[in-house]
Formats: sequence, structure tokens, C-alpha cells
Amino acid sequence: MTPSKNMRQKLIILGTGSFAPVAANLAEESGSFVVTAFVENCNPEKTKETLLNRPIVWIDHVPKFVLTHKALCGLGSTKRADFIAEIQKFSFSFASIIHPAAYVAKTVTIGNGSLISPGSIIADFTRIGKHVLVNRG
Repeated sequence: MTPSKNMRQKLIILGTGSFAPVAANLAEESGSFVVTAFVENCNPEKTKETLLNRPIVWIDHVPKFVLTHKALCGLGSTKRADFIAEIQKFSFSFASIIHPAAYVAKTVTIGNGSLISPGSIIADFTRIGKHVLVNRG
């Protein structure tokens, strides 16, 4: 049984580009998370907008989320590592998300901040590192 939205872990998504809403939807479809905001670190003007009807927060304002939220990087580009490093300075915990339509063997280990998309098959004894995106199929 999926927990109600009030019982789910709060999550912020790093980024506001094209992959960020995809990551947010996958996180919520996992049944364990509710996305409350997106984080921007390039263009402060974006904080005047919303994404998926959620606020966009400037990176300097994310420390207020540290105790109540986990983070997930929603960038699919080479800028991922830099954004993750910026957020780690605030001592954020990162969520690992496994979509319910993925098959992950019980002997698999998955690092913090990783996202396993629907249709993925992760075989026995596989080790997936931190902040890895395993895309659909």
C-alpha cells in the first residue's frame, strides 16, 4: 500500500531543465516521495516561475530544507556533478529512487542519489554508485 502524500518523504529536485520534471514524476510514482520544490543555480530569474505547479528555489535558499527534505539531481547533463557538489556543501541527504515498474534483485546495492527508471532490470549482485541515472528499459 502506498503511503498518503502526508506520509511520504519530502523531496527537492535539483535543476529546472527538461529532465527535472521527469525525475519529479518518477520520484512521486515510486510512492515514497512528494516533490515540494525545484532548485535553480544558474538563472535567479527562474525563481519567479513555477515548475509542475511547484516553486523554484534559488540555491542559496535551500539550507532551510536540509532537515525536512531529501534531494535528487534532476539534471541529465555533464553539469550534474557540479550541482550535486554545491548541494552537498549544505549536508543534504540524497534520495535513492526505484520506480515500481523496475526489477531490482534483492542482492543489488544502489548508491545515494540514484534513480532507477521503469522497465529497468538490475541483476543480482550489481552495485550501482552514487547519483547514477538508469534510464527507462
